[in-house]
Amino acid sequence: MVRYIIALIIALMLFTTAGCGSRVAEADPQESAGKTLYDSEADSVSGYEAARANGLKLNPDGQEFMLESEGIYMMLPSSAWQKSSEENGCIGFSDGKNCINIYYTDDDGSTYKNVPKKKSDIIKILNDADISGDQIEILSFDSTDKDKAKIYSYTIKFMIPDNNGNIAEFYSVSKSICTKDKVYVVVGQIYDEENVSLCETAEETFTVF
Repeated sequence: MVRYIIALIIALMLFTTAGCGSRVAEADPQESAGKTLYDSEADSVSGYEAARANGLKLNPDGQEFMLESEGIYMMLPSSAWQKSSEENGCIGFSDGKNCINIYYTDDDGSTYKNVPKKKSDIIKILNDADISGDQIEILSFDSTDKDKAKIYSYTIKFMIPDNNGNIAEFYSVSKSICTKDKVYVVVGQIYDEENVSLCETAEETFTVF
């Protein structure tokens, strides 16, 4: 099932090359400052403040994460989520069953120019990647332009048959922030339906500052 998530990311042109080396900084968000990439008039604010300033719904029970070197902030669904992996361009988190990955990379502008605008764009891209329409259900999709960035998010339910004809269900919950030279993506791979909304709420706080 992991290969479907990987195929999804590649098909949507979101992760073409590895980014620069990462350095994790899990600290009080008040200690880190910067401007949001998509708000040229923003004052110097923390990731937490940037999330609030952009009208994002914060999860008071979540665990805050900040990658200061890349200006990335997100509040994870709960304290049960811990960092599980780290490599160039990718930070992974898990609660023992579900996982959330944050990807970041330089881009030549191609992703920015080809951001999906509607559900049918997603369906076409997935079909072109040999993921058939009867194996997916797009539960939500949103695409907006905000100053210097194009931002879009989606929740997709996958229904993948195994060799015995049994259907395995899981969900891909993602938000992308695309500028003309950088791409930032958070994608959750969720196996139990009750955690989908928690992942969606967490990813709403995904902010670049």
